[in-house]
Amino acid sequence: PSDEPQRVMNIIAKNHSQFRSRSRIGMAGTQEQQDSHEFITALLDCLSDEVKTSDQSLTPSNSNGLQSQDAVIDLTYEEEKKHEDTLSPTRSAEVPHNPFDGWTGSMIKCTKCKHVRPIRSAPFHCLSLPIAEIRSEYIEDFLSSEYGDEERVSDVKCLNCAIQQALAELTDEQLLLDGAIVSINRRNTSSGEHVAVDLHGLEQESSQIRRKIAMLRAIDPNADEDKTEGADEDELGLEFRSLPRLVPLRGDALKASFVMRFPEALCLHIQRRHYDLARQQMVKIQRHTYFDETLDLYQSWALGQSHPASFATRISYQLVSVIEHVGNAFGGHYQTYRLTEPQRWVLVSDESCRTVSWDQVKSCQAYMLFYAAIHQRDTP
Repeated sequence: PSDEPQRVMNIIAKNHSQFRSRSRIGMAGTQEQQDSHEFITALLDCLSDEVKTSDQSLTPSNSNGLQSQDAVIDLTYEEEKKHEDTLSPTRSAEVPHNPFDGWTGSMIKCTKCKHVRPIRSAPFHCLSLPIAEIRSEYIEDFLSSEYGDEERVSDVKCLNCAIQQALAELTDEQLLLDGAIVSINRRNTSSGEHVAVDLHGLEQESSQIRRKIAMLRAIDPNADEDKTEGADEDELGLEFRSLPRLVPLRGDALKASFVMRFPEALCLHIQRRHYDLARQQMVKIQRHTYFDETLDLYQSWALGQSHPASFATRISYQLVSVIEHVGNAFGGHYQTYRLTEPQRWVLVSDESCRTVSWDQVKSCQAYMLFYAAIHQRDTP
């Protein structure tokens, strides 16, 4: 219907005040120019709300199956099948879902003790790709830089390091005590003389150390990660009064973000607008971005080659739409290139709509790109 775009705008404006001046809901709103990425985000938020309202039983815990580290690192057949079904065109129509729903994850690995913290997952509708400091013009490099490459960070707390250090100290102490007990018993047996040492006290002390070691090994190094974050050292020590005082040690760690679950419809936002410190103002990055009609996301999957072979999955996407921004950092005009049928692209600019070639599409200054999943296949 001809009024459908206005109906969509009205729905968005009810929950996003910046679009109310362009709606007919009778509520005051700003007259400022809005960003297309901001509009897409608002639209997808409303779509997600509709999905949640339609099916309250569909929650992140049972829809993505990616709540623990084991679920991500060691994918079972059931999890792989679930991920495969997510992109399958035959998915049951009874289960409503947002085709833009995807999940990213992040993890931190201590460079000293090699402990990996549980993966933190987060949903996304659109992946934003900063390009200001990336010396490349290819969309694949933007993805790999943001989702896949490891980053070394310093001054990161690690409770596991503290546990391992305490275990090493207690183990050394226990070895000394046990050695002394064995030596005293040997001397008593060989000479028949009783050495004037409290042997019972040494044995009790050794037994207490063994209990402390067992308690330390039972501690989950991630159990109090959220609770201890930002706490001072005195507060952390009170958690383990019966044990050696445990304070997370600080050191270097490897941090990485990656895509845990790909959406059926992939939206990429190229961050062309950024703050230039030299000019002390917002600027728009004008350089061209190279993209093709298909996109292979294998290299952006979970730290590239850092994970087991179970991650050797490749998902290909077909480019279906490109939004271009014509202007500067403070204003301009948006126009859309749309794939209407195989090998046929059209350019939509306000009320104008005309056919264009693929050469014209790939030459545009892309701001947002939209893809549809084609298929999923295992790599040899």
